[in-house]
Amino acid sequence: MSEVYSSNSIPGSNEYLDEMDLSERELTLLNEVGLAATQLLDVEEILDLALDTLIQKLGMSVAMIYLLDPKSGRYTLRASYGISQEQKDEIERRRDSGQDITQQVVDTGLAIFVPDMSADSRFKGVWDDLDDRSYVKLALKSRGTVVGVLGLLTYEKQPLSPHSVEFLKAIGREIGIAIDNAILLTETKRREQQAITLYKLGMMISGSLSLSSVLESVAEASRELMQADIGLIGLVDLELQEVVLEAISGNCTKTLPGHQKILLDQPPWSDLAAGEPIQSSDYDQGWTILHDSKFIRNESVQSFLAVPLLRGNSLLGLVEVMYRKPCQLLPNDIHLLSRLANQVVLSIENARLYQQLHHLAALEERDRLARELHDHLSQGLGYLKIKSTITEDLMASGQIEKAQESLKELKKVSQYLYVDVREQIFNLRTIAQPRQGFFSSLQEYLADYRTHYGLRVDLILENECLDEFSSHVSSQLMRIIQEALTNVRRHSNASEVLIQCGQEEGQVCMCIEDNGRGFNPDQVIKEDSQHYGLKIMGERAESVGGSLEFDSQPGAGTRIILRVPAD
Repeated sequence: MSEVYSSNSIPGSNEYLDEMDLSERELTLLNEVGLAATQLLDVEEILDLALDTLIQKLGMSVAMIYLLDPKSGRYTLRASYGISQEQKDEIERRRDSGQDITQQVVDTGLAIFVPDMSADSRFKGVWDDLDDRSYVKLALKSRGTVVGVLGLLTYEKQPLSPHSVEFLKAIGREIGIAIDNAILLTETKRREQQAITLYKLGMMISGSLSLSSVLESVAEASRELMQADIGLIGLVDLELQEVVLEAISGNCTKTLPGHQKILLDQPPWSDLAAGEPIQSSDYDQGWTILHDSKFIRNESVQSFLAVPLLRGNSLLGLVEVMYRKPCQLLPNDIHLLSRLANQVVLSIENARLYQQLHHLAALEERDRLARELHDHLSQGLGYLKIKSTITEDLMASGQIEKAQESLKELKKVSQYLYVDVREQIFNLRTIAQPRQGFFSSLQEYLADYRTHYGLRVDLILENECLDEFSSHVSSQLMRIIQEALTNVRRHSNASEVLIQCGQEEGQVCMCIEDNGRGFNPDQVIKEDSQHYGLKIMGERAESVGGSLEFDSQPGAGTRIILRVPAD
């Protein structure tokens, strides 16, 4: 487009032009516009080209290009030349009051041509110098669809001819095709980015069992995907009949209230439970039933979209995005957020179940510890209480020597319980550190144990068994070894303990052997069911898919064999 057409050679000039020369110029300009437009893949660059062509090449006074805003569903001014902000505001005011020429062109697909603007009252108060000034508004089409609207005004005393309007339509077709191609490319890139975001989100949360981390990632991804101001996740608590806000993303002046009552048999909750998304247009007057109305006012929320998190026929919660301006959400938007919800619901459910299992495991561990304390501490304290009463009676009856013997026994038992409690505290404070690993933690524990209790404990590790365990398995194995050493100290009168770790047939085998006086396992369990130690050790082994064997005879020491899966 190197040639510049002068104002007296443009289509519509009052000056006579040879018809063949005019046709040749028009074809040349159409070819230049079409060629340049096909080489541009950015909408803004195409709009700049269109304005340059219309103003510089065709000599127009004013040019306006309207494109569809998907969020508002309205054709809005995207590029212009020769129009002031006051004129733009007045045109928009008239559009809102019903004088919407742009929408008329969109609805009909037909051009509106006014040869002399001074004869049309619609332009008074917006434009000056209307005599012999032409106005044309035409659709920018591609593939039979209106993709935009072009508005043009000539200079005063330079009206357009019907032939010139037809030529402008041809120019508009080239511009429309270029805009459509650029929009398609932009949409393709946007969908590609959406797919990447969904993929990254799936990779991020599939390996996480932290419910809070999963929910925060989903809230952020929903806001990013939907280009929203706020993204949030709420989970349903069926027992309390509440939806609880678990994660929120976006700049909020205040935190959204965390609890909202739900009635699954009434809208909007019944809609969500049935798998239906809801948006602001569904509840224009009462959609704040989902949320605290004060929050909606404070955050100036104008539009929202919520989709359900469904596991089978059960409503787990909702994913929601909010906008601070009126927004018309399209079927593609609803489909996209629903895709996100469907993709993440399993990860959310897994993290939730893991959280519940973790809580149950903590309760089980607390129960085990309570039974261990009952087995030793409570019985010891009960004995002290009875013994102190007997001593008091002996003192009262004047049996001093027997009272002194009773006091010695009290002192002995107190010392025993003191050591016992210290060992319990020592064991509770010693856990396998994930970063350090189980075997390193075990070696440190045994070194401290030797220092505190003077019992020789040796550890032999075979190289092939040095694979590490999960934190849960490590914790249970450590507790089993601690209980075994406690039993050695309390009951066996042993001087040495040997712990050997090896691997056989896909299992890690740990053998804990002492040189003490031994016992009859069947007889101990049968005679006194109140001794929980051996039972608890077996429960711990079973909880990690392992097994426990006791090999002991009176006078022959004790051998405990612990087997757990190597993986």
